[in-house]
Amino acid sequence: MFRKDFFKMIKHFKPIALILVLLMIVSCFASCVVLEDEIEIDGPGGSQNEAEKVPQTVEKKDYGAEFYLSILPDVNPMKYYWVEKSEGDAMSEAIYARQEKVYEYLGVEIVASSAGSYRDYVEPFRSAVEKRDGSVDCLISHVQTGVSGFVKNMYLKDFNELKGVDITQDYWNADFMDRLSIDGSRYIGFSNFNILYTQVIAFNKDMLDQYAGSMEKTLYQMVEDYEWTIDEMLALAQLVSIDKTGDGKTDDDTYGLTGQQWVPWINFFHASNINLVEMNEAGKYEISFMNSVNAEKTNTLVKKLKDFAASEFAYLEFPSGGTIGSPKVPLTTGRSLMQLTSTYTLESFLKYDLNFGVVPYPMFDTNQKNVGYRSLQWGGYLCVPSYVENELKVGETLEIVSFYSDDVMVTFYEKMLGKQVADVPEDAKMLDEYIWDTVTTDFGQTYGDDASYVLYFLPYVTRATEDGGKELMSYYNSFYQNTNTSIDKFIKDVKTNKDKFAK
Repeated sequence: MFRKDFFKMIKHFKPIALILVLLMIVSCFASCVVLEDEIEIDGPGGSQNEAEKVPQTVEKKDYGAEFYLSILPDVNPMKYYWVEKSEGDAMSEAIYARQEKVYEYLGVEIVASSAGSYRDYVEPFRSAVEKRDGSVDCLISHVQTGVSGFVKNMYLKDFNELKGVDITQDYWNADFMDRLSIDGSRYIGFSNFNILYTQVIAFNKDMLDQYAGSMEKTLYQMVEDYEWTIDEMLALAQLVSIDKTGDGKTDDDTYGLTGQQWVPWINFFHASNINLVEMNEAGKYEISFMNSVNAEKTNTLVKKLKDFAASEFAYLEFPSGGTIGSPKVPLTTGRSLMQLTSTYTLESFLKYDLNFGVVPYPMFDTNQKNVGYRSLQWGGYLCVPSYVENELKVGETLEIVSFYSDDVMVTFYEKMLGKQVADVPEDAKMLDEYIWDTVTTDFGQTYGDDASYVLYFLPYVTRATEDGGKELMSYYNSFYQNTNTSIDKFIKDVKTNKDKFAK
């Protein structure tokens, strides 16, 4: 209709006028193209071109299919992975928009379901794989429980062989996956899709202002200058006054550091660039934190943290039975300068009148600058069943959903956390460059399914209780040989079953 009226109209223009009209129209179209190309989306790394937000690794198509995503909600809050519909808030809108983009690009509708508790999710997944019933296209697992069994029994697809996935892209974390590879195979997937559960240290900005005069640099500046070390953290915590009432009770006391001496506490180990298990020079995996390279550092770290945990500046809880819950003196009470927490729990701070910021866990010392910060990832992994039905559909869906996850991450700290972070670019930078870009894990954390005493080594030997924790060397010697033997058997079983599976 427009074209017919347009060409009918231009018959009445004289030549000069017609040329001017056409020039104006061409100019308008040209400016529209420029505007479309120059749409800026503010992100952590600066603005980016809207045209660049189209995946380059997968051709647009229409599968006309569903993608069955099974999520272990214990450590992977479902609302950060999938929503049934937008609830009007920024995060649900971003998650739903990601799902819509996957549908528009591939014709794939993501359908999610709960995998159940971490205590009972293993059997249903095993059954689904063995029956090849097509009920699971991807499982978002636990960080440890069940994972070694999945790998050993060849329940998981090797991402090196998964069609449609390009691990060289920056929205995949190939280094993270390499840490968990076995004999060159990457059974564990990790991308921006599952980045939101990372250990961090949150701090009370208003309380910190009271001690700013004792600091040569801001907390943010220390991080950026790679001077944020374990000693600096302990020194800062020890500036905080305690026992306001002088009655010896904890009701009104303030503390330099609070939180649980459990999962969050483990991160001090990784942040110090110490791994539980590493491959030695002979190419053999073994417990490594007390070897000739790490023993002195581990001893020093244990002593520092053990002394601090028992000091009056810390209120750290060692949970009964490993039960994780809210600390008794959280940041939200105004009685804690710093709290060991995680990225996804920051949302719970928003309902309080609390001016908070975030920083990564500290390095061991400034000599670690060449390695930088290391933030422990405690969410789950992307696990694709080895007998997945439509392999290309699954691979390309994971590729596209990972590609568009950057928008979700930006929304998390620019919109969901709102003025807490968006108005303070330093906090956005902390999350983007010094926390999410430094996520780590290690072989022992993931495949130590039957050796939690190794994973929780640091909490046990620095335990802030009447017994003072376990003695370092005797505790280490109690599991060293048996665990190394268990690791050897695990590797051998994986290689043997891999050969059988190939046949």
